[in-house]
Amino acid sequence: ETRTKIRKAQRANVEVRVQSGREWVERAFEILTRTYGRQHVPPTITKRFFLQIADRLVPDPVRVYTAEYEGKMAAYAIIGVDARAAYCIDGGIDRNYRHVAPTHIIQWEVMQWAAGERLESYDMNGANMGSIANFKAGFGGELVHFMTRHYTPTVLGTVAWAGYKLLRPAIKRVKAIAQTTDEETT
Repeated sequence: ETRTKIRKAQRANVEVRVQSGREWVERAFEILTRTYGRQHVPPTITKRFFLQIADRLVPDPVRVYTAEYEGKMAAYAIIGVDARAAYCIDGGIDRNYRHVAPTHIIQWEVMQWAAGERLESYDMNGANMGSIANFKAGFGGELVHFMTRHYTPTVLGTVAWAGYKLLRPAIKRVKAIAQTTDEETT
């Protein structure tokens, strides 16, 4: 089934590109925001984070792949790389383009690149979620399950987090003063 979807993307002329600047950030963040919006939770990643990746890490040690169909970004994947392996940090798809399998062709291209670089492995991450695990299993690799923590926003949790963010600078100052005092007494 996965091979069929890769061929489907190829026949549909889905073009995979490795990005080198910031041009991918707006559209990728839009895709991310829509994905989280369908789950009624705020994105865990900010646009600022994407911009920092683009400005500081692309093209090494992070590669950003986009799949474009009819001139529009249909999917993206952010891939971290070290001397031994590649790791999928984040990725997303515009659901309007699922019919041309852009995520399949991106992952295939990443695997082809990693093999060409003679990396030991490619960790797609996130195999603990059912539909994502099935997608990843379709590529034939070994599924490794890790413990995960699920976030369920509550009113109390939201208020506590907002309070922590407001007080964080003051907490840091108190810690710095306490550390300075400890160093002076030793």
